[in-house]
Amino acid sequence: ELDKGKNTNKNDHIHMKETELQEKEKKSNNWNNLFSMQQLQQQKNVIEHLESLVTDYMDKNNDLQKQIVALHYEVKQLTAKIFNLETIINITTEHKKNQKNWRSLSEQRNFYQVIKKRLMEINTQD
Repeated sequence: ELDKGKNTNKNDHIHMKETELQEKEKKSNNWNNLFSMQQLQQQKNVIEHLESLVTDYMDKNNDLQKQIVALHYEVKQLTAKIFNLETIINITTEHKKNQKNWRSLSEQRNFYQVIKKRLMEINTQD
């Protein structure tokens, strides 16, 4: 009978230890779950931040692409204007050299009219 009582006490003691362990495990699991949730939230926040940075970068890149296209167009226009001015300078220089060979004032007037017209075209090319 005494042995039976000892066994019962032992079994109760073992059962209590198991219950304590289960409780500790539950608490530990709760903490682990909470910790995992916090980690997931942090990761989600980091991903959202990175997505926002990528979007900002792409927007800025698009704006820069548009600016590059506009600048390229402006450079083409300025190049054309420079070419026209160089042409006028060359023609003027040539005519100045040959001025004594001009037959009449009307020929001179026609020449200056052409130059004036070219200058007007250059100024209105925008």
